[in-house]
Amino acid sequence: QIRDFVSVEHIAQANMLAMDSKNATGTMFNVASGKSTSIKELLETLQKITNTTDIGYEFGPNRKGDVKFGRASIEKIQKYLKYEPNISLEYGLGQTVDFLKTKTRCPPITQSAL
Repeated sequence: QIRDFVSVEHIAQANMLAMDSKNATGTMFNVASGKSTSIKELLETLQKITNTTDIGYEFGPNRKGDVKFGRASIEKIQKYLKYEPNISLEYGLGQTVDFLKTKTRCPPITQSAL
């Protein structure tokens, strides 16, 4: 399967551009990277970022109705809002990994805690 992954920074950028533009009124735009990445490539990038191959995964059968190839056209948002996604998948995923490393895990809720 192939997807178009977008960073939260790109989503924020697109929203800011839309708020400041008369070209956005009543118009819909695809907010995406405009690049295709396979799920396997995503896994390999995550392994590279975390410096591990010890990430468990299992490829199962395709789900009914699931899109096999996804890449959004961003030509319209580029033309009307001057949107330019400039954050690579590796950088954005690395930022996510770094953020998650700072979070502590909550202990599971037990019956006695209820």
